[in-house]
Amino acid sequence: MDQEDKNGQVPMNKRIPIYLLTGLSLAIIVAGALFAVASLRYGLIFYVLGNPIHGVVFGLPIAYLGLRYFKAVRQLKAEVYKSTSKFSLAHFKK
Repeated sequence: MDQEDKNGQVPMNKRIPIYLLTGLSLAIIVAGALFAVASLRYGLIFYVLGNPIHGVVFGLPIAYLGLRYFKAVRQLKAEVYKSTSKFSLAHFKK
């Protein structure tokens, strides 16, 4: 019962952090996409070093980074949900 409960499911102490990280990555994706759409719709322009930059240039990279984070969380989930995975401080030492 160390890694899985009686039903063969992953314990809640492993599922909650993965759910939170997944939700955070989805929120980043949505925020970036909404910012890009709002920039297109309302014509948001930012001045960077005196040059006008359309807001989409900021929104799309945010959405892209959210997608990369989502993919990383999915890979982490696969590793954490393995029955052989366990926490060890040795993983954090150089």
